[in-house]
Amino acid sequence: MIYAASDYIAWRKRVTNYYSENVRTFFKRVKEPGEFQINDEPLVENAEKRERFWKGVSPIASIIRAAFDFVLPLLVSAYAIYLLINLAGKKV
Repeated sequence: MIYAASDYIAWRKRVTNYYSENVRTFFKRVKEPGEFQINDEPLVENAEKRERFWKGVSPIASIIRAAFDFVLPLLVSAYAIYLLINLAGKKV
């Protein structure tokens, strides 16, 4: 689940970033003087809000995945070594 969540967050972050860039680019091209007016505030605001959300969640997912990949194996192996030393000391 940790890998799936991390990959999903990374994917959503890329999709949202692509969407935000396209919304901004579209409204830059449409807003020519003398052209019809479009209220771009809700779309741009929504795109920015989504982008901020996924950028905020991404570091948290990275920390959890790094802990799962690096810290947990170290803890498990340290505990296993401790048990082996303990058991070896009792047998002798």
